[in-house]
Amino acid sequence: MTVGMGVTAVAPGQIVLSLGRLLTGVGVGAMVPSISALAAEYSNHRLRNLVVMLVAIGFPVGGLLCGSTSSLLLHYFDWRSVFIAGAVITGLTVLAPLLLVRSPSNSLPWCEAPLLWRKSMPFEPDCNNRR
Repeated sequence: MTVGMGVTAVAPGQIVLSLGRLLTGVGVGAMVPSISALAAEYSNHRLRNLVVMLVAIGFPVGGLLCGSTSSLLLHYFDWRSVFIAGAVITGLTVLAPLLLVRSPSNSLPWCEAPLLWRKSMPFEPDCNNRR
């Protein structure tokens, strides 16, 4: 998504602009179901429905806020500023989880972490011999 918006912002012609928009659309299409699934997976059972609902509400609210901001950007700058702002915001959102520190009180025990997360790490403890 970030790369697609960046490509769109610097597009010299219609073909590159279309490819940038296509790349952005593929990114959004992959993000929407993934973020809902991650929200459901990382929330506890009691709050799962609320968390998934808040994530689902976040998409149109984000569209509303970004649309309003876009009108301000278009008032002072050209159309490329909208895509530059979108690329910067999505780039920061991609980096946000890396900057967030989880405290030991709310982090998952390693063996209860999602399987995909455990498999992506260079080591995996033996979860079958837990005490």
